[in-house]
Amino acid sequence: MSKLRAWELTDYSRLLMLDGDMLLRRPIDNVFDELNATIIDSRSIPEKEVKHDENPIPAKYLLAGGPEVRGTLHHFPPSRENGDFIHPTGCNLGFVMLAPSREMFEYYMSILKIEGRFNSATMEQSLLNYAHRPEGAMPWQDLPFTYNTRTPIEEDIVGNVASIHEKWWTGSKNYPPLRKWYRSKEEMEKFYIARDATNT
Repeated sequence: MSKLRAWELTDYSRLLMLDGDMLLRRPIDNVFDELNATIIDSRSIPEKEVKHDENPIPAKYLLAGGPEVRGTLHHFPPSRENGDFIHPTGCNLGFVMLAPSREMFEYYMSILKIEGRFNSATMEQSLLNYAHRPEGAMPWQDLPFTYNTRTPIEEDIVGNVASIHEKWWTGSKNYPPLRKWYRSKEEMEKFYIARDATNT
């Protein structure tokens, strides 16, 4: 649950949180200018849907990202209509814009204390997808799919997707869209192995 600590970084109005297994292919500064990368008001929900065992829902929030594509079985650009996502209504926290807020952090902590409130299979991702579910008061917002993808297809590379979220330690170095980055990784590893051997 260490990702939740990002909400305590209140010296910043907004943060872009990236997983460590992300490869940046081009500058991504303009993601902060995207329409859905802004702090918005929480929605009103019917009283019967209010969870009184949770802290009150914060009045304002920001959580923006995208769902995880269905491996190499997606189109470019991916869409919900084409069935390109594993969980079309779930946000993948590997690439996510957020607004730090102590109130939001405490809201999340209150949910964590309630056993069985959400499926904890993917830890903070499951928590945040519960707190920011589409039908709730604070639905997460879509960022354009040109910023990030998981398991890219050739069309993602040609389409200039800004970042690739890949499990570099388990992937296939012969997978064509990723081959050049695996080659670079191997060259870097060989360099450091050789350097370390001469320093011993």
